Amino acid sequence: METIAEYYLRQIRQIQPHGPFLIGGYSFGGTIAFEVAQNLTAHGEKISLLAILDSPFPTASRPPSSTDRDESFENPTKVSPRWLKIGVHFQRLAKLGFQAQVRYLHVRFKGRINAIGNKLRTNYKWLLCKASLTVGWRLPASVRSYYIVEVHKVARKAYKPRVFLGRAVYFKSTNRSSYDRDSWQNLMRDGMEVYEVPGDHLDLIKRENVSAWAGRLGSCITKAHAL
Repeated sequence: METIAEYYLRQIRQIQPHGPFLIGGYSFGGTIAFEVAQNLTAHGEKISLLAILDSPFPTASRPPSSTDRDESFENPTKVSPRWLKIGVHFQRLAKLGFQAQVRYLHVRFKGRINAIGNKLRTNYKWLLCKASLTVGWRLPASVRSYYIVEVHKVARKAYKPRVFLGRAVYFKSTNRSSYDRDSWQNLMRDGMEVYEVPGDHLDLIKRENVSAWAGRLGSCITKAHAL
C-alpha cells in the first residue's frame, strides 16, 4: 500500500508540489488516499480534506469470522455446511413432482457448471499472469484488470494503517457494514464526519446515484478551500 501511495504521490507533486491538499478516493482508492495523506502529513504538509468514499477497512485488521475456517476439522462430530446443504436439497426435491424436480436439478447443475467455468477462467488468468511476469512479457490486455485487483488484495491484506493526525469525511453506502465506518473513525485523531448514501457499494458510481453524495462532497470541498 505504501509503495502504491508513493507512486500516486509522485504524480500529485508534479502538479502541486506543496499543500494544502484535498485528497480523496473511492473503494480501494480511499485506502490509497488515506496513505497518501499520511505521507504528506509526515512531511509537514497540510491536508484540508481527506474524503474516503465507501472504502472497506483493510482486511489485515478485520476480525476473523466463523466462515474463515472449516469448523468440521476442529470438531469432527459437527456436520459440515456442505452436507447440510445437500440435505436441504433432498428435502426440497422430496416435496416436488417429477417435472419440478427436473427443473430444480437443471437450474442447480447449470449454476454449478457456471461456477466451475468461472474457477477455470480465474486459474487460467492467474497462470497467464505468472507466465508473462516470469519471462518479462507485457501482460495481455485481457488479464490486466484481474492482475491489478489481485495486487490490490495483497496490498490491502498486508497494510497496517496508523492513526491519522487529522480528520476525514467518510461516505458510507447503507449496505456497508458499520464495522468499516467505526474502524476508520477510530483512526482519525480529530474525528470523522460520516454521510450515509442509499444503496450498495457499486450503486454509488451509477449516474443516477451520484447526486446523493456529490453535492455533499462539493460542500466539503468548498469548506476546505475556506480554511
